Amino acid sequence: LELTYDISCKYRINLEKRMTKHFPEVVDVINEMSFYIPDMHIKAHQDSCQKRFRRDFGQFTGKCDGEGTERLWAEMNQWAPSLSEMSFGRHHDIVDDNISDWNLRKVLGMGKFN
Repeated sequence: LELTYDISCKYRINLEKRMTKHFPEVVDVINEMSFYIPDMHIKAHQDSCQKRFRRDFGQFTGKCDGEGTERLWAEMNQWAPSLSEMSFGRHHDIVDDNISDWNLRKVLGMGKFN
């Protein structure tokens, strides 16, 4: 299991302690996790972070930039003006529908080289 996060180098420091307090049943999983920093964010980190948290140096990581979530946020930001005018229920439905559409387009496009 791997986690990519902009600040994995700092986030993982106290993660086990926080999880032990709130979710003790998942601590064993955390100890097996690999932590990485996405490609666009790693360049802003110190050399020591880049060596330790770069996905290119990870074992069994495959080729991925770790920035998939960022692309979704960019699309979601376009929905904000419409969503701000909606009731909570409608807001939830629209976000759910749009993310489902995003996932479908992502799956259908997996065989294409972009």
